[in-house]
Amino acid sequence: MERIASITSSYYKFSQAAILVFALDRPHTFHVLSQHLLDIVTYAENAKIFL
Repeated sequence: MERIASITSSYYKFSQAAILVFALDRPHTFHVLSQHLLDIVTYAENAKIFL
């Protein structure tokens, strides 16, 4: 899990924006948005976020 976290931080580090999307026909995709949002807020503090 730690290795994945380091990859995640590198992936988001220089992001300027994030677009979060989900599939209406797959409720699970909506429920995991909170984790993606948390990652973005943590690793890309200045990114603009769109849902």
